[in-house]
Amino acid sequence: EQYLRSGHNGDTQALARAVDLYRGLMLHGCDQAWLVGERATRTEECLQAMETLAAKSSPDSAASYLRKALIIAPTRETTLRALLSALVQANDFAEGVSLYREFRLRLRNELGIDPSVETRQAYQRLKGQLTASSSALLSTKGTTVGASSLPTGARSPVGGAIPLEDGVYVERATDSLFHSALIRGDSIVLIKGPRQVGKTSLLAR
Repeated sequence: EQYLRSGHNGDTQALARAVDLYRGLMLHGCDQAWLVGERATRTEECLQAMETLAAKSSPDSAASYLRKALIIAPTRETTLRALLSALVQANDFAEGVSLYREFRLRLRNELGIDPSVETRQAYQRLKGQLTASSSALLSTKGTTVGASSLPTGARSPVGGAIPLEDGVYVERATDSLFHSALIRGDSIVLIKGPRQVGKTSLLAR
């Protein structure tokens, strides 16, 4: 409590010390009625301390605090939203997508509800950043020459991904299977094949 008081007065080190000292539910295993309120109060104080520290930390450190907070309170939406924001700043989009999907299932299974509008919006922002990052990565790895910049009758350069605006890309049965998996929300979609068969071009689309 002393560290928490100092932390609330702006002492970040004291707040971090208070979080380090937290060892879980107070008198775990004891079922006395008077403990219910005390446990809830101390848990909430710890969660607020973690969120405060996260807000004042680098993206990686913030994510570390918020992961611990989510373990303590697995259905706490404010913590998940803060964690998604930290992961966006850390460019760790894959973990954000996985965490949101697990969180959504947990809410449905344990509480019978869906994430709030604010949480869904946070996830959509993360997905938008993921799309932008993927497009940027593709443009640096693939050719930057599109069909519109090629002379009449010229062909796209051999090798690399086919630019999005290039009409030479031909859809195959694999494309529809891939799109169906995305619509279903499959956790993992594996694309296999030898070099230069269009895996990266399919991913871009």
